[in-house]
Amino acid sequence: MHSITKALGPALLGMLLLGMQGCGVPSAKPMAEAAVTVFHSQLDAEQFDAIWDGADDLFRSKTSREEYAKFVGAVHKKLGSVVNTTAQGWSVNYINFQTRVVLRQETQFANGSANETFLYIVKGNSVKLAGYNISSNDLITL
Repeated sequence: MHSITKALGPALLGMLLLGMQGCGVPSAKPMAEAAVTVFHSQLDAEQFDAIWDGADDLFRSKTSREEYAKFVGAVHKKLGSVVNTTAQGWSVNYINFQTRVVLRQETQFANGSANETFLYIVKGNSVKLAGYNISSNDLITL
């Protein structure tokens, strides 16, 4: 019985990985990276409603449109437009039939810098913002 378990283990793992590939796991990270670019473009253009409207239900359940617009508007007013962003880390997880991508970015804005963390949910060809966190001393000191 033990040898059967040993033989089936790699086969089951292979089947799981193939199943995940069918769900778009390999393409999830590049899709999320492209979504960060869109997020920053919308932030710079003050299209806060477009960010909120395009976000996942998980994101919208955590904050109202008005609260989010007020928050992200204050970030944009204080830090200014995005100048450059650099990846600092990432992870892709397949949980409960959802592909979740976390991207950690170091972003230079016109008036300061920040560390941003994005959570995206990828389903097929759709990528939606599910979480956004920004940490910046410049938000407090500038």
